[in-house]
Amino acid sequence: MATTQDGYVISGVGSRIVAWLIDTTLAGIIPALIGLSLFDFQAVARRAIEQAERNPAGRIDPSAYTVPITLDFVLVTLITVGIQYLYFVGFWTSRWRSTPGMMGLSMRVVDAASGGTLSIVEATKRWIALGFPLALLGLIGALQSVAGVIQFGLLIFLFFTTVTSARRQGLHDRWANSLVIRSARSGNGATALGCFLWGILIIVLGFVASTIVFANILPVIQDYINTFPSPTP
Repeated sequence: MATTQDGYVISGVGSRIVAWLIDTTLAGIIPALIGLSLFDFQAVARRAIEQAERNPAGRIDPSAYTVPITLDFVLVTLITVGIQYLYFVGFWTSRWRSTPGMMGLSMRVVDAASGGTLSIVEATKRWIALGFPLALLGLIGALQSVAGVIQFGLLIFLFFTTVTSARRQGLHDRWANSLVIRSARSGNGATALGCFLWGILIIVLGFVASTIVFANILPVIQDYINTFPSPTP
C-alpha cells in the first residue's frame, strides 16, 4: 500500500482540520448568499417581538423558529448539498487531487493503494462518510433541531478514528481507500497561516452576513420603536 509519494509524507490532523474549515467555508458562500436572499428575516423579527411582548419573562420559544419546509428552503438545501458535492468531489478527483484549502497547505488526497487520483466512486464515498448529505435531514421538520448535532457527532467520531490510526486514516478514508498526504517542506507555519486566513475570512463573511440581516430587520425595528408613545415635553 502506498504510504507517501516523492517529497510527500502523511498529513497531520491539525493541517487537515484547518483545510476542512477553509473548504467548508468557501463551499458555503454561494448557498449562504442564496439563503440570505430568500429567508424572511422580517417575519422572524416580528415573531420575536410578539413573543417578547406576550411573555413577561421575555422567554422565546425555540420551536417558533423552526424553518418552514417551503419550496425555497428545499431548493436552497438541495443547491447547498449539490455545490458541496461538486466542490469536494470535483477537486479531489482533479489533476491537483486537492481542494483550495488543501492546496494552500500543500496537501493532497490520493488513492491509498496506488497513490494515484481518487476515482469518482472513491471520492463520493469519502464525501458521504464525512456527513455532507446529513444536511438533507433539515428537510424533515422534526429533525431540524438535531441535524446539526448528528453532523457534529459524526465529525468528532471521525476525528478520533483518524488520530488513532497510524496512517491517519479515519473510517471515512478507510471506506473510500483514500490517504491524505502533504509536502515534506510544509510545516506548522503553513498550518498557522491557514488558520489565520480562515479567521479573517470568517470575520469578513460574518460582517457581510450581519449587514444583510440588519438591513432586512431594520424596518421592523423602526416600526416597533414607533409604537412607543412620544415623550411629552
